[in-house]
Amino acid sequence: MTGFVWKWLHDDTQLFDAVANNGAAYDLYDSSAMLNLGAGQTDAEISYGNARLTLQMFESGDLSEWTPAGDAVEWVFPVGPGHKFFKVGLVP
Repeated sequence: MTGFVWKWLHDDTQLFDAVANNGAAYDLYDSSAMLNLGAGQTDAEISYGNARLTLQMFESGDLSEWTPAGDAVEWVFPVGPGHKFFKVGLVP
């Protein structure tokens, strides 16, 4: 067999660095764009004995322009004396 021979111990450092340092040329997103992928717009308050959390999900095709992806969701939980903690998580 002639032609291409794969070198298992080939050093791809130069290729990796070229891609990493020119992400825009390869349509890659930089880390700051990825770190900004938070929960979107949220609103939380406690009033009249209730904790209220409103969450609005957004969608984007380019990580620059964002539009609402449906209606906001609101949760209301009664709170009493003492401490009570809430946490929002994403589930598959």
